[in-house]
Amino acid sequence: MNTTLKESAQVFPLLLILAIIVISLDGLSNFNVIDLSRLNFVSYHDMPKPAAHGKEAYSLEPSSDHVALRFDDHNYDITSDHDWESIFPSNGNDYHVSMYRQLACLDTIRRAHLILYARQSNTSETPLLLKEAQWCFGYLRQIILCNADTTLEPSVRVYDLDDVFLQDATGLGEYHRCYDWTRIRHIEIALSNSLDTGT
Repeated sequence: MNTTLKESAQVFPLLLILAIIVISLDGLSNFNVIDLSRLNFVSYHDMPKPAAHGKEAYSLEPSSDHVALRFDDHNYDITSDHDWESIFPSNGNDYHVSMYRQLACLDTIRRAHLILYARQSNTSETPLLLKEAQWCFGYLRQIILCNADTTLEPSVRVYDLDDVFLQDATGLGEYHRCYDWTRIRHIEIALSNSLDTGT
């Protein structure tokens, strides 16, 4: 095992923590929505700011209304490349909605995990993927702190690798105060199309 893989194997405990996050996000396409009719998303053009290539910066801002989402654990298996690829819109441009960048980071960490622990691949892209996964940990930490989900989750019994009993929480089956990500996707695609056509 080369040095890069040995060093990357040391991040395995962090990957386990991130796996809990993956499980929490598992239900992205299969959740129960309450009071979706009150959700009112708007796309707005913020004050012009410097951005890539001298273009103005855009933002997608949902209204202050939220929905309650309950995430279930039966989609987006960690080994399913197809499921993970289906999350992202096919249109691409100079603007990236943070939600998709965050999911791309999670997907990068998922692929790094599979290379290190399931597929044992030693391809030439492995060191680059592992480096990107390390950057993603910092990025996702910032996003988690930014969103600060204060949902109280009941404790569940879990056992560590040494069969020692621990208290933990999965967040699965609990209602969380969220934005409807499907609305954000529709707005992002519309914005992408308007930027592509110049309208």
